[in-house]
Amino acid sequence: MQANQAACDLFGYTEAALQNLGSNYILESDEQSIRQLLNGGAPGRSVEVGATGIKMNGERFQVKIVSSASRAQDGRELACLMLSPVPDRQSQEQKLKDLLEDTKQLHQKEEDSRRLLESAVNSVTDGFFIADKDWTIVFFNKAAEQILQRNERDIIGKNFWTTFPDMEILKAGVDYDTLVTKNKAIRFREFFPQYKIWADISVYPSDKNFFVFY
Repeated sequence: MQANQAACDLFGYTEAALQNLGSNYILESDEQSIRQLLNGGAPGRSVEVGATGIKMNGERFQVKIVSSASRAQDGRELACLMLSPVPDRQSQEQKLKDLLEDTKQLHQKEEDSRRLLESAVNSVTDGFFIADKDWTIVFFNKAAEQILQRNERDIIGKNFWTTFPDMEILKAGVDYDTLVTKNKAIRFREFFPQYKIWADISVYPSDKNFFVFY
């Protein structure tokens, strides 16, 4: 196995040490995914999987791997792996919180602030939407559209609970006293039968809106 300096820095090994390790020492995934990566897929195509990376100190982190097949001059078949760390949820939530704080400090028109917010939150890979205090939807990011399978332009200006009646289950987890009276963020975990997923929900209040991150 050959590795560049970026891969060495990612896993914390020297180049010589990393080259002498098998993939099972630095990557944790199911056997089928590892086999797909090492095969590299068909020529001209790539294979993408998610895995857990293992650093030399034992620290684990999420990583996205794209593998493509190639052939060396001597005829050997090779698999080229490109790895990129996946930002953890905490860093993305911190990014959002920092953005909200910056937005509060802006003394510009509301539309200018909205455009700044829209540009940033569309880069966040988790779902995020904004609703006013009556739960009228005012913004939906791209990830939210994909998760809930609805287009933003079809739901802006509509009530969230009416538009998504299957989300009524969320009301049980919303601590309105903390959220509205104490003006503090809340977090809870909920299962969505329709989508067959568990989601960690974070709701941040402002003077006029709720910022929902999931």
